[in-house]
Amino acid sequence: MGPRLALHAAKLKFTHPVSGKELAIEAPPPKEWDEWFGDGAAQWP
Repeated sequence: MGPRLALHAAKLKFTHPVSGKELAIEAPPPKEWDEWFGDGAAQWP
């Protein structure tokens, strides 16, 4: 495994505390995961 924690949120959804707007953010897994976990990491949500 690499030099950092393997912690990642593929999707986050929350209400902004000031504006009250609902925010949704999506991000693919870090590229390093391909090395650490193999090609299966790209298949994660």
